[in-house]
Amino acid sequence: MAEAACAASAKADVGAGAPIGLGARVLVDPLLSCVPRGIKTVCPSCARGDYSLCTNFTEGSVSPGMSIGTCRDTGGGWSQEFVAHYSQLIPLPDNVSFEDAVLVDAFCSSLHPVMRNFPRDDSTVLIIGCGVIGLSAIASIRALAGKARIVALAKHKFQGEAAARLGADAVVYMSRSSDYYAELADALGAKLLKPMLGKRVVVGGAHTVFDCVGNSTSIDDALRFTLPHGTMVLVGLAAFPKGVDWTPIWLKEVQVRGSFWCSTEHFENRTLRTYEVAVELVRTGRLSLSSLLTHKFRLDDYKQAIQANLNLRESQLIKSVFEFN
Repeated sequence: MAEAACAASAKADVGAGAPIGLGARVLVDPLLSCVPRGIKTVCPSCARGDYSLCTNFTEGSVSPGMSIGTCRDTGGGWSQEFVAHYSQLIPLPDNVSFEDAVLVDAFCSSLHPVMRNFPRDDSTVLIIGCGVIGLSAIASIRALAGKARIVALAKHKFQGEAAARLGADAVVYMSRSSDYYAELADALGAKLLKPMLGKRVVVGGAHTVFDCVGNSTSIDDALRFTLPHGTMVLVGLAAFPKGVDWTPIWLKEVQVRGSFWCSTEHFENRTLRTYEVAVELVRTGRLSLSSLLTHKFRLDDYKQAIQANLNLRESQLIKSVFEFN
């Protein structure tokens, strides 16, 4: 369940002088960076448009917190009302449904790293993890007209099927085989060598790997399956991974890049916030996100909602939201 879920489907209730009128349909960028905090001299990150990297998340007129939903002054998406600064509001075009808008937050967590590390059309991409973030990475590449070959590593069948619908060229399942390494190597045209010690060595792989899980296994796999001089992008929120073999970084001179949430992107000769790029892709028919919204719950049913999110194999949930009547 995303804290920004209700934010994407909220109706604006703004004060006098704000550029968006009362009752407007809006998307809310939840980041509480310098401007929403009332800080006039913005930090270097915000000056560049890298709002997720703001250094003033504990300063200004708002209590500490990186976003709506993590700040005691604002409330969050698990409530019928919350507070947002007018600079965080993005008007929704009439042809962008609430079902699409409510997925923008999760989608932008993938759109941002994809746009910052966009794959060449003649390259191969590996997406590790086919939850909503991994699926959004596939959708991002295709919505931006990327023609790279995409191989997806999924845990569950329903996730792999969704990956194929969104544009993955090949899907490998971790749960179907005791040796998904061999299947993944075959899909990528790579070879596996058995060393005297440790895991098998991967010769070959993908030009760009997006790790959309962020645990020890996914990080280790991502590094191993990245080509020499390739790029491994850590999209999943890793913390203290254990048992990761860092050898591929120096042995293959792999570039490791991090990504956090969203930012400002260069898109079709314009500079737009990541959320605005997503809305434009939906508005112009290049992207549809509503298929990723598989479950809706009433707030009173929050226990069932949490249980469904914890048991994906049974619920076949990709993304869920609370729906207010």
